[in-house]
Formats: sequence, structure tokens, C-alpha cells
Amino acid sequence: MPFDPETVMAAHMVVARRMPIMWFGIMAPTPQTRREMDRMVTEKVAAAAEGFAMVPSALFAAAFAAFRAGGNGAPLPLAAMSGFDAATRTVLSPARRRIRANAQRLSTPG
Repeated sequence: MPFDPETVMAAHMVVARRMPIMWFGIMAPTPQTRREMDRMVTEKVAAAAEGFAMVPSALFAAAFAAFRAGGNGAPLPLAAMSGFDAATRTVLSPARRRIRANAQRLSTPG
């Protein structure tokens, strides 16, 4: 599973904290809500770009791990699934890191 339960809960918390910010940002914009709304977009673009940059090396590592596991007698489909699970975790690590940071930042008052 690419996201652990802690990250899933943090994502829910981030969405719950940001919904009122988005609503106020549309209905009664302030510099603070505008900054947060801009941050919502730019951090997603940055996380996606960072994750996409990791795809080639993560896929190579997954293929190599499957080849190595297959050579050790493991069934190739099972070895490939394990390698691609690791690749998925690697590619999603920037998103996971940002989700947790946002949950921490948005949970502190002020």
C-alpha cells in the first residue's frame, strides 16, 4: 500500500483544515487566505514534478529487484509486484512528506 494509515489521516486533516480557508478565500479574500491558496497549488505541482523525476530510477530499481529475486528462486510475478510496490512508494514519497508537513503546520494555532 503506497500510503500508510498515518499519512491517510494526515491527508484528511489537511483537507478538513483547508476547506474553510478555501471558502473564505473565495468569499472574503485576505492576504493570508490568498497565500494559503497559492501554496495549495504550488506545493502540488512541486511534489508531482519531484515524484515524476524519480520515476525512471524507481522503475529501474524495481526491474532490477525483480530480476535479482527471480534469480534467487522467487516467482517472477511476485518479485515484480514487490519491486513495483517499492517504486510506487519512492515516487509518492514527496507527496507523503508534504502531506505530513501540512498536517503539522495547519494543526498549530496562529
